Amino acid sequence: MTKAKTWTDLEIICDDKSGKILYCPPVYGICDDKLYMFVNQMVAPDHIHSLDLYVLNEKTDKFEFLWSKPVPFKLNTNVVSLPNRKLLLPGRIGELDGFPNTPAALISDSGKIDADWHLVKIAENGDLPNGKELIHPEISVICAENVLYMFCRNDKAHVPLVYISKDYGETWSDICSHDIPIISSKLYCGDLSDGRHYLVCNTDKINRTKVSLYLTDDNSKNFTKQIVLFDTDKDFHSGCHYPAACEYDNHLYIIATQNYAGGNRGALLFKIDLSEI
Repeated sequence: MTKAKTWTDLEIICDDKSGKILYCPPVYGICDDKLYMFVNQMVAPDHIHSLDLYVLNEKTDKFEFLWSKPVPFKLNTNVVSLPNRKLLLPGRIGELDGFPNTPAALISDSGKIDADWHLVKIAENGDLPNGKELIHPEISVICAENVLYMFCRNDKAHVPLVYISKDYGETWSDICSHDIPIISSKLYCGDLSDGRHYLVCNTDKINRTKVSLYLTDDNSKNFTKQIVLFDTDKDFHSGCHYPAACEYDNHLYIIATQNYAGGNRGALLFKIDLSEI
């Protein structure tokens, strides 16, 4: 472990020479001591053509293709292990080769990543109760006291949204609001090994210039701590967004996209010592 100071050479896993297929950033899951990777094929940005699965061959240190299925499910966060030993993938669903706008989840009843997954729509469609549409409803989940809380971005009404499930994702409540000031960007949340839960999101008004980490106490659904990871109100063209997180060795690693003046982009890596907060 180099503590992210050095990196291996770039390896291309998916490549369409024709340029007709795009690939969405992957999500991961671990099952039976194997690392799996899900990838979306797209015919246009966010227009999902298939759901593909790869597994890491530890002998060759390369990802190997397992299957591709015509499932128009937009991936969002890593595989979630549920207390009932099933697996869950948060995301959204739509028509094949179309834009997915309905919050949904895939569930593996066997608890195996390379087995069959069934689809559960979290909402009937992508409409809000007031008739407006959800826009890019990217979602992420925590499991507190055996209840699932699926947080959802919405950038038209500017209201932080959450769905609740008391049967491990098979049925969901109507959409609810909460008081964490999530704005129009991807969010990422999850469960920590010490029983706490976390949520990473943009918390400014419109420009994605502030990223915050929220933490609960113990196995509670109540977020009691906030840590500002990134904040700039001086340069309108500089922002930070699209976080993803992973716990390792009592630290939470958070990587996010950073925007620079002139339209350039880079990445930021935050390392949070969980024993200190």
